[in-house]
Amino acid sequence: MVLKIAPPSDVAVLTRERGMMRTELAAMKLVRERTTVPVPRVDHADLTGELIAADYFFMEYVDADNFGIAIEEGRLPAKVVIAGGRQLGALNRELNSLTGPHYGPLVGTGSATCREAFTLLMEDTLADGRRAGVDIGRDYDEIRAVLAENASALDEVSQPRFVEVDLWTKNSMIRNGRFVSILDHERAMWGDR
Repeated sequence: MVLKIAPPSDVAVLTRERGMMRTELAAMKLVRERTTVPVPRVDHADLTGELIAADYFFMEYVDADNFGIAIEEGRLPAKVVIAGGRQLGALNRELNSLTGPHYGPLVGTGSATCREAFTLLMEDTLADGRRAGVDIGRDYDEIRAVLAENASALDEVSQPRFVEVDLWTKNSMIRNGRFVSILDHERAMWGDR
C-alpha cells in the first residue's frame, strides 16, 4: 500500500498545483475506465479534510522496477530500453486519444478554447514567478507580449485531448520488459496532443 498526502492548504504551492491530488484521482479514474494504460488501484481516498487537513489516498504498491532508475543504473539491456521507449510512446498515444469536455484542468469547468486555457496557464505561471521574485532572464511583460502576438496559433486546436504532462521514464514501472503501471497523474490536463 502507498499513501499519498497533499500539502496542507496553508502551504504555498504554484497556482496550477492547487488541488493536484483531486486531479490525480480524476485522471487515474479516467485512464482506468477509458484506456488499457495500467495505473495503480486506488483503495481509499479522503478529500473531506476531516481526519487530517489535507487530501489523501491509499493506492496499491506496484511491485516492479522504476523504468527510469533501472535505465540510469544500467540494469536493463539496450533492446529493453528501446522497446520500453516505444511502449511508453504507444501508451502516451492511447492517453492522447481521450477527448474531453473543455481545455485546461481535468477537474472544474476549464476553458472553451485552447488559447484561453494556455493563456490562463501562462498568466498563472508568470504571476507565480513574479510573486516569488524569480528572474527568468526576460521582462514578464515582454513574455506576455510574445504570447499574445502568437496566441492565434492555438486556435488551430479543435479538440481537447488528454495530456499526461508528467509522463516520463521515472513515472513508469516495468516488469519483465512490459509496463505494469504509470504513476503520478496530478499534472494531467485537457490540451493538445
